[in-house]
Amino acid sequence: MGTALNVNARGTVTIPRELRDILGVRRGGLVSAEITDGKVILEPAMLTAYRIYSDDEVAHLRQEDTMSPAEAARLKATIRKIKAKKAPGR
Repeated sequence: MGTALNVNARGTVTIPRELRDILGVRRGGLVSAEITDGKVILEPAMLTAYRIYSDDEVAHLRQEDTMSPAEAARLKATIRKIKAKKAPGR
């Protein structure tokens, strides 16, 4: 059997310390909530940092991420060798 929790007038539920400790949730921490089979499932939530790049930054990154013709030729040759080794009958 689970722990009965009180829902206050604002709809807030306090997660008891014992359960927060088990989840590893600290003050100010986040939990994600989802409903599965009519039950509310709480799990520790993690935020992923991200950055929105400007068009200029994206253009610069794309320019840096290009291969020289020599690099492209070496890569294509390596791929051909690998495919040839995996070809049936060899």
